[in-house]
Amino acid sequence: MSTQKVADKILQDAKDEAKAIAKKYQEQVSKVKKDFAETIAARRKDIETRAEETKRVEITRAIAQEKLRLNKQLIERKQHLINGVVEQALAALNEHKEYENFLKALIKQSTLRTGELHMNDKDWKKFGSTIEKFLKKEKCEYTVVKDNELSGGVTIKHEKVTHHGSLDLIRELLHDELTIAVSKQVL
Repeated sequence: MSTQKVADKILQDAKDEAKAIAKKYQEQVSKVKKDFAETIAARRKDIETRAEETKRVEITRAIAQEKLRLNKQLIERKQHLINGVVEQALAALNEHKEYENFLKALIKQSTLRTGELHMNDKDWKKFGSTIEKFLKKEKCEYTVVKDNELSGGVTIKHEKVTHHGSLDLIRELLHDELTIAVSKQVL
C-alpha cells in the first residue's frame, strides 16, 4: 500500500473516531442540558408555589389586621355612644320629678336605721328638708354628710357596712348592662 493510502486511511480513521467522540459528548451535553432544564423547571415551580403561599399568607394577615383595626374603631364608637346614653340618662334622672322619691327608696332599701347618710350638696339643698321629714317618719337616725364626690344618689355607712346607692355606681351598672346588650347585637 502506498504511503498516501496509509495516510488517507489514518486520516479517515481519525476523522471517524473524532466524529464518534463528538457524537458521544453531544449526547452527554444533551442529557446534561435536559437534566438542568428539568431541575430549573422544578425549582421555578417550587419558587412560584412558595411565592403564592407567602402572598396568600400576607394577604390573609393584612386582612386580619384591617379587621382588628375596624373592630377596635367600632368598639370605641360603641363605648362613646354608650357613655353618652348613660350620661344623658343620669342627667335626666337628677332632674326627674320622681328623683326625690328615688332617693327615699334608696334610703329605705338600705334597711340601715343609723349611721352616716352621704349626699351631694346640690341634692341636699334641693331635697334636704323633705328627706329629714322622711328620716323622722322612718325612725332613722343618720348623721348627714355632704359628699360632693357623689354625683347624686346616696351612700349609707354604718360601722363596717356600706350601702351604695350613688349615681356613680348606677352609672357603672348601666354602662356594663348596655355594653353587654350592645355587644350581643349583630351588625
